[in-house]
Amino acid sequence: MRNLATIRKKRGLTQTRLSELTGISQQCIQRYEHGLSSPSCEVLVILADALDTATDYLLERTDSDAPPNHISENELKPDEAHIVQEYRKYTDAGKNFLSRTMEAFDKVNKEIK
Repeated sequence: MRNLATIRKKRGLTQTRLSELTGISQQCIQRYEHGLSSPSCEVLVILADALDTATDYLLERTDSDAPPNHISENELKPDEAHIVQEYRKYTDAGKNFLSRTMEAFDKVNKEIK
């Protein structure tokens, strides 16, 4: 799992710090990085979540270390990019309110269909 070491270093983490974040021993992380052992599916998901990446990246099935469902800004249409820029200006409370509003809208929208 060469990508495990790559993404860990990119995120500025030591094996020890990743161990602290995940509860996976530093020795296991070292063994995964050197290909001496393979993590279980459960451990793979824990590592991917802690490193904000996809399990497929850790498994070397993709070259993209972007997290699942990640949309890069160059994939956005201009109106979508504008919405993202405006959203980023909100406080956490404002973002939370907007999120709840969107959830309520989704619920109503599904009922109308």
